[in-house]
Amino acid sequence: MGLDNKIQQAFDNIQADSKLIESTKQALTAKRSKKARKKTRMILTLACMALSFVAGMQAYAWIQTPVSYVGIDVNPSMELALNRLDRVVSTFSYNDEGAEILDGLRLRGKKYTDAIKMIMESSTMGTYLTVDPELLFTVASDKDRETTLETGITDASRETGHNCHSVSTDMETAALAHDSGLSIGKYNAYLLLLQYDDAITIEQCTDMSISEIYALIQELQQEENLPQEEEFLEEELPQEELFQEEQPQEEEPQVPEENIVDDPNNISTHDQGEQHHHGGHH
Repeated sequence: MGLDNKIQQAFDNIQADSKLIESTKQALTAKRSKKARKKTRMILTLACMALSFVAGMQAYAWIQTPVSYVGIDVNPSMELALNRLDRVVSTFSYNDEGAEILDGLRLRGKKYTDAIKMIMESSTMGTYLTVDPELLFTVASDKDRETTLETGITDASRETGHNCHSVSTDMETAALAHDSGLSIGKYNAYLLLLQYDDAITIEQCTDMSISEIYALIQELQQEENLPQEEEFLEEELPQEELFQEEQPQEEEPQVPEENIVDDPNNISTHDQGEQHHHGGHH
């Protein structure tokens, strides 16, 4: 092989190697591009999953967050926590009687009116509703929901054949009640009782039924109102009238006219003076 042929062959090999290098570059670039697209798709998928998870958690928190409470107090003392859809997200009992009632019922997820009916119609609750019970419902919520909740409670209670009393309070009072270990109904009654007896304690109210607490409130109200009524009467009644009532004037005895005419000795000094004057004139 001549020198020229050897040189040509060398250049041919170099050219072949250049094509191989170019094709290899293209293959590597395509592979990298495919990996980049796959990585991008994976990142987007993970991002969507993360967003869905966050949205799901927010939705779950939104549904599970209590925004109002319904307290039920007879002797059993219990409470329903409601979400924005007015459905029960949790229940609480504040004495053994309340725990016994709630343990036999599945109330989570129920509309609050349905939950109340289930409680009222349970056989365990029925033992406390036999003789004119003091059935108290207490609503803790914002002002926009208060009236609607109270109306639903009254209707649900009547459908079960029982009348009830309902009162309302705010969410701040409900938080204080939970911190004290009392239902919102008992805590609200405790605050009212405290106005008449500042020595009363939360512990004392814990052991009392709601009817006993309100009976004590009425008793203290009557004791406080009696002296106020007497004082009010004394202030309104003029002093002259009070003096007249305390020291009534004695009436002067009146002599019958017939006695004056018939008995000449009963002639008054004035009459005698007139007779003397007339006699002197004659």
